[in-house]
Amino acid sequence: MPDVHTTLELEIRYGEFRPIQLEEVFAKNFGAQIHPRRILIRGDPGIGKSTLCRKLAYDWAVGATYMQQRDFRVVFLIEVRQLQGSIKDAIFEQLLPSDLPEQSKKDLWLYVQQNQRRVAIILDGIDELDSKIETDIMGLLHCRILKYAPVLVTSRPDPHGRKSPNAYDRFIVNKGYTLENAISFVHKYFKPLEQETDYIQLVEGIQMSPYLRDLATNPLNTFSYALFGKTTKLCQRQGVNCMIS
Repeated sequence: MPDVHTTLELEIRYGEFRPIQLEEVFAKNFGAQIHPRRILIRGDPGIGKSTLCRKLAYDWAVGATYMQQRDFRVVFLIEVRQLQGSIKDAIFEQLLPSDLPEQSKKDLWLYVQQNQRRVAIILDGIDELDSKIETDIMGLLHCRILKYAPVLVTSRPDPHGRKSPNAYDRFIVNKGYTLENAISFVHKYFKPLEQETDYIQLVEGIQMSPYLRDLATNPLNTFSYALFGKTTKLCQRQGVNCMIS
């Protein structure tokens, strides 16, 4: 996933935002001496929060410059909805082989504890946390465990995302696609040389309709729109009556 386009805004003060790039998510605030330790990214359903998390993990895996500058030795991406216990258990259960020797697990956890500033933890979807599960996730957010490890959390914009506002020292909003992002996606989805007319018609639809422009800020909606348009045109070419409910 080399290219992920989305609009991020950093909350400078309550209700005041400025645009930032993906590469700045873990960076220091302007004039700050230390990096943020607890980061919350909020966004509507389907806006691309999970994709953004995977992009960060991917960039670390391939050695992206901004990740190398932060000197992360390990990045753990955890899906909160699958959380069944402690953060430690989630790392072993979600990310590592089930037959990993116990000594290897102990060695890894000891490394995490001794190198916290070089270990990033990404918790995707804290709003999906099962309230019935006994977990130490709140202890992690409030720095009672792994105090110095950078932790990034995503959430839908509901009370769950802000139930511990004092836990975070950085708030970011994922605004989704700009109009240019949506048009770029539609362009890539089609094969312009073969289906230039279809592409132009879909783009004109987004540009001319305020309703479609609003929908296109959501990447999932943009994909659905492009898929519907492509399927409809294919059916028309083949003389098939498309019925989509």
